[in-house]
Amino acid sequence: MNTQIALYLVVLNFAAVLSFTMAAYSNLRKSVPAARPFGILSVRIGLYTLFYMFEMISIPLNVKEAFYTLKYLGIMMMPIGFVWFTLEYTGRKSQFTRRWLIFTGLICALVWLLVATNPLHNGFYSDAHLEIHQSFVIMAFQPGIVFYFYMVYLICLALICMGLLVDYFFRTSFYRRQQVLILFLGAMLPLLVGIYLLLNSTPWRNIHLISVAFAVSVPILSLGVFRYRLLDVVPEVRTLILEAMDDSVIVINRDGRIVDLNPAAERFLGAAMQEAIGVPLREFFPEWETLSREAQANERYETELEIRRGDAAKSLRLSSWKMSTWWGGSAGRLILLQDISDFRRMEKGLRQAKEAAEKATRAKSLFLANMSHEIRTPINAVLGMTSLLLNTRLSEDQSEYVQAIRTAGSTLLNVINEVLDYSKIEAGRVQLQEESFDLETCLEDALEMVAPQASSRGLNLTFWIGPEVACRLRGDEGRLRQILVNLLANAVKFTETGWVDLSVEQVAESGHEGQERLHFRVTDTGIGIPPERLPLLFEEFSQAGHEVSQRYGGTGLGLAICRRLVEAMGGRIWAESQPGAGSTFQFIVPFGCDGSKPAYPHLRGKKLLILTADENTRRMLESFAARRGMEAFSPVGHAQTLAFLADSHLYDVGVVDQHWQGDRGSVEFPQAWKYLTARGAPWLLLKQYGSSKIVEKDEENFTSILYSPIKFSQLSALLEQLFAAGSTQETEKRRAAGSSSNGMGEFSQRYPLRVLVVDDNALNRKVVLLFLQQLGYQPSGAASGAEALALLQSRLYDLVLLDVQMPEMDGLEAARRIRSLIAPEQQPYLVALTAFTFEDMRLQALEAGMDDCLHKPLTLDQLKKVLRKVSKQRQGKGLESENPMLTVPSSTILQELGEEGEEIGNLFREEIARNLPRLDLAMQTGAFEEAGEIAHSLKSACAFLGDQENAQRCGVLEKHTRNGHLPSEEWMSEFFQRLRDSYLKRV
Repeated sequence: MNTQIALYLVVLNFAAVLSFTMAAYSNLRKSVPAARPFGILSVRIGLYTLFYMFEMISIPLNVKEAFYTLKYLGIMMMPIGFVWFTLEYTGRKSQFTRRWLIFTGLICALVWLLVATNPLHNGFYSDAHLEIHQSFVIMAFQPGIVFYFYMVYLICLALICMGLLVDYFFRTSFYRRQQVLILFLGAMLPLLVGIYLLLNSTPWRNIHLISVAFAVSVPILSLGVFRYRLLDVVPEVRTLILEAMDDSVIVINRDGRIVDLNPAAERFLGAAMQEAIGVPLREFFPEWETLSREAQANERYETELEIRRGDAAKSLRLSSWKMSTWWGGSAGRLILLQDISDFRRMEKGLRQAKEAAEKATRAKSLFLANMSHEIRTPINAVLGMTSLLLNTRLSEDQSEYVQAIRTAGSTLLNVINEVLDYSKIEAGRVQLQEESFDLETCLEDALEMVAPQASSRGLNLTFWIGPEVACRLRGDEGRLRQILVNLLANAVKFTETGWVDLSVEQVAESGHEGQERLHFRVTDTGIGIPPERLPLLFEEFSQAGHEVSQRYGGTGLGLAICRRLVEAMGGRIWAESQPGAGSTFQFIVPFGCDGSKPAYPHLRGKKLLILTADENTRRMLESFAARRGMEAFSPVGHAQTLAFLADSHLYDVGVVDQHWQGDRGSVEFPQAWKYLTARGAPWLLLKQYGSSKIVEKDEENFTSILYSPIKFSQLSALLEQLFAAGSTQETEKRRAAGSSSNGMGEFSQRYPLRVLVVDDNALNRKVVLLFLQQLGYQPSGAASGAEALALLQSRLYDLVLLDVQMPEMDGLEAARRIRSLIAPEQQPYLVALTAFTFEDMRLQALEAGMDDCLHKPLTLDQLKKVLRKVSKQRQGKGLESENPMLTVPSSTILQELGEEGEEIGNLFREEIARNLPRLDLAMQTGAFEEAGEIAHSLKSACAFLGDQENAQRCGVLEKHTRNGHLPSEEWMSEFFQRLRDSYLKRV
C-alpha cells in the first residue's frame, strides 16, 4: 500500500470516526436547537464514509459491489437528515413538515431499492468492472438514468435547504447569523464537489472526493451547531472551573467508588487524589452509606445533614445527579457538597434578631394599647357628657360652646384612631375577616357616618350600585366600610358646595371562580388636587399641599391606611382630579359571592315615579328600583310631569324631592303640587339630613318622610308595608305606629331588658347609664367586678356592659367568675367595654366568656344595636327555655306573617339545608366557635318552623360548643341524621 492510498484511508477513517462521535455528542445535547437531526445526519455521513472506505480496500468486484450498495444506504438517508436539520434549525416547522420528510424518505428508499436490485435491471449502472486509477483499484461503471436522476434530485434538495439557510440568515439576530454562516460554509463544500463530479465527463471513474469534503465539513457543521457550548467540549476549561471551586465535587462510578474529585473534595475527605481514586466513597464519607439508597432512586437528589469531624460540627447541603453514558446507560453519580455552616449560624443570628424585634414590637403595641386606653377614657366622658348636655335646654351661646367642645373632642378621637390604625397596619396586625354581608347595608352605614358633616355643608350625598352586582358578598365588611368612610369623609371635608357620590359596579374581567371584582368610585365637586400631588396622595403623612393641610387639618394617614387595606384585600387604589373640578377616588377589590340578593315579592313589577331635579338622586332611586324589580319613571319637563300625575294608573308610588320645583316660573306648577295629594297613590317626601320641616300640614299629606342619603333597606321595608297593607288607611296606620315608636322613651318598651353597667370610672359609667335612661331603661351600676358579681348573684340581669380594665378584679376575670358561678339559666349576655383597639383584646374577651366586645367611646347607635340584638336573643330564649316551642306555636308566627308565611317558611328550610354541611365541616375541623354560631342559627330556624324537637337538639349542641364539652359521636350521628331526614329530602 503506497503513501497515497494510506493517506486517503486515514482521511476516510477520520471522517467516519468524527461523524459517529458527533452523532453521539448530539444525543447527549438534545436541548440544543436541531441537535437531534444533526446527529442523524452525522450517522448517515459516517455510514457513507465507512462503507466507501471498505469499498476502496476491497479487491473482488462482487465485494466492491456489495459495499457500493451499502454505501448508498448512507447516501440515501443523508437527504432526510439534512432536510430535517434545516427545517428545525431555521424554525420552519409546519403542518407540511412531516409530509415533506415522508415524501423525501420514500424517494430515497425507492432509489436504494433500485441500487440493491441493479443486477436485475441495470437501471442505476451497467458494465461494472475493475480499473486502476492513481494506484487505486476502483469499480468503474456506466451510469444509468436513475443515477443521473438521483444526483440531480440530491443537488436540487441541497440547494433548497441552502436557500432556507440564506433566508434565515437575514431574519435572525446578529450573533445567530455567525452560526448560520458557519453552517452555510460547511454545507457548501460537499455540494460544490458533488456538482463538479456530476458535470465531469467520467464521474464514475474518479475517486469520490465528496468523502474528503465531508471529512472537512463535519467539524465545520458541528461548530455551527454547538458553537456556544464550548465548555462542554473543552475539558481544560471545565477542569479549571472545578479546581477553583470552594465546594467539594466528587464523581463515583456505578459501584460507588471514587473516580474523580477536585481539590476542595480532597480537603473535605482528608485524602489526596492518588489515595482516593478507586476507593469506595463510604470509607471517607460514612454518611453516604445511608444517603446512597435514597439517592440511587432519583435522577437528582438534594438534602441537608449535620456531620462531626473531630470536635467540629458542620452543616452540609448535598446535591447529587445521576450520570449517563452517551447511549443512555448508568455511569455513576456526580456529588456536590456545600459547607453551609456559616450560613446556618447567620440564619440563627437573624432568627434571634427577628424574635428580639418582635418582642420589641409587642412591647410597643402594648404601650400603644395602654396609651390608647388612658387617652380614650377621658375622651369618652367628654363626648358623652357633651352629647347629653346638647339634649338639655341651652342658650344659643351655650349650645355653640358645647358643640365646639364636641367637635374638638371628635377631631382628637379621629386623630388617635388613625394613628392607632396605622400602627396596627404597619406592625402587620391587621387580620381580614371572612363573613357574608349585604353591600347595600355596608354603603348605607358608611354614608350615615358622614351624613351630619355633609348636611352641615348643604351637600347632596348619594350612592349607586350597578344592577350586575346581584348577590351577597363574602369578605371583610368592617374594613370595606372603614375605607369608604375615610374616602367619603375626605370628599366631604374638601367640598364646599355641590355633591358627593359613591358608585359601585362590577369589573368586566372576572376574578377567580366564585369571586366578583367590584369597582368603587367616590366622586365630589370639591377643590380638586394638583396633578403633581396625585402620586404622593397615598403616602404616609402626605396631603394635597401645605395650604390645604393648614386649612383643613388632618394627620395625612387616612389615605395611606386606605391604600394598605385595599392592598391587603388584594386590590388597588388610585385617584383622578383637576384643581377646581373635583376629585374621584377609585379602588378595585375582589369579593366572594355568597348567594343571591333577597327577593322583594311586593315590589316586583311596581311603578315608581321620581320627581327630583338632582341627577345623582334620580340615578340613586333608579338603581334602587332596578335592584327590586320595579319600573322607575323620571319625567322631563312640566308637561310630561303633569301627564304622569293626572293618571294615577301610571305609577304605584311616588317620591318627590323637598327642593323639586318643576319648571321654575311656570304658572302651572301649583297644579302639579296639588296632584301630589289629590290621587290615591302614596307619596314619599325626600328631605335633606337634619333639615327642618317644610310646613306641618304639607308633611301630613305625605305617606312618609325619607331623609337623604336614602337607606335602601328602610325604603324597601316601607314600600313592602305599603303594598302589603292594600289600602291607604292601613298604610297611614302603619306609618303612624312606626313614627310613634321612634321616640327615645319607647325604645325600652320595644326591647325590654334588665341592664347592668360595670365601670370603675364614674364619669364613663354615668354616661352609659344616662344613655340607657334616655332610651327608657332603669339600669343598675357597679364600680368593680366584685360588686357586679354580688349584684348578679342577688338578682337577674339580661345584659351586662363590663369594662375590661378595672383594679383588683378586671373585666376578664369577672367574666370568668360570672360564667363559673352563675347558674346556666341565669347567665346574662356579657359585652366587654374597652378602649383597646387591638384584635388581641377582642379575642381575650371572647376567650374569657364575653359574648361581644365594644370599643370606647361608646356611642348611642352602638348601644342601640347591642340592645336590639340582646333583646331579640332573650325573647328567643324565653320561647325556647324548658319546652320553648309549646308557648308560641310556629303556625301562629307564620300565620301572623300573612301571605308571606309560606314563602318565609321555605326560606328557613333552605337556610337549614345550606347550614347543615357547614356545621358538619366546622365540627370535623375543630372550629367549635363557628359550629356554635351555626347551631344557634339552626335552632332559631327550627323554632320558627315549629320543629321543637330539633330546635332543642340544636340548643344542646350550641351549649356544648360554647362550653367546650362536645357530645358523643353517637349523639352527633343521630343529630345529623334527624336533621337530614327532616329537611334535606324536602329541598
